[in-house]
Amino acid sequence: MNSKLVSAICFRLLAIYVMVRAVIALPELWMQYIGFMRFAEAEPSRVHIWYLGGGTLLLLVALLMSWLLWKASQAVLRDLPAESSSLAHPQQSGYRLLGCFFLISGLSLLPSQGLLVWELADQHAAYTYRVIRNLSEPCVLIVSGLFMVIGKGALVDFLRHRFQGLK
Repeated sequence: MNSKLVSAICFRLLAIYVMVRAVIALPELWMQYIGFMRFAEAEPSRVHIWYLGGGTLLLLVALLMSWLLWKASQAVLRDLPAESSSLAHPQQSGYRLLGCFFLISGLSLLPSQGLLVWELADQHAAYTYRVIRNLSEPCVLIVSGLFMVIGKGALVDFLRHRFQGLK
């Protein structure tokens, strides 16, 4: 395995990591929007729109960075010689390794966030947006980790068989 192949795999894994972290930020950005709209009704000033604009700008920068990293990996792969057909195995190993990282991170966050939601429910303060905000990060990490560890083909086959059984 040459250095260009390793670079391409690293670029792709970093692009996936940045994309997942950007998706995790979506519920928080939505909560900022809801909070801003409630605050704007009470006090109509334009000063607080910078908070919402800043979050949106960071999200767009993360998505752009992920796309650029993916394009950089494709450019590096284009420059590889034709006899280098060993891309599939290292890339799949890298995806599974990153999936394990996401899965372990999500599973380690789930108990603490679940306890926080439990405490909110005991205090009768478990609003839907708080539950979504607290559980979105571990759930996105677990789902993306499972998707990367199991593989796209296995997951699609499982869902196809599952939905055919419902008919």
